[in-house]
Amino acid sequence: MGGTALRRTLALAVLLAPLAGCGEGLVEIDTEATVRFQDLEGGFYGLVTDDGQRYDPINLPREFQEDGLRVHVVARVREDMASVHAWGVLVEISSIRRA
Repeated sequence: MGGTALRRTLALAVLLAPLAGCGEGLVEIDTEATVRFQDLEGGFYGLVTDDGQRYDPINLPREFQEDGLRVHVVARVREDMASVHAWGVLVEISSIRRA
């Protein structure tokens, strides 16, 4: 395989990597946490578990955006996305309720 063909193959592999095994190996969390307002990057709400694990939800409903609120949350880790917050693990909430 020539240099150009190899570079194209590698570029295609990098582009398609997030789709590999789509639906398999997803990491899901099921935990209780406290909603905490973070005064970084314009401010946002994060979730902190009792053992200190931090989660940065991409879709926290407005009615749960209350500093100090205890919640039970089920969420999927989003390793395919990035955040400007640079705080905690990025997650997409599947379900959330007051604890």
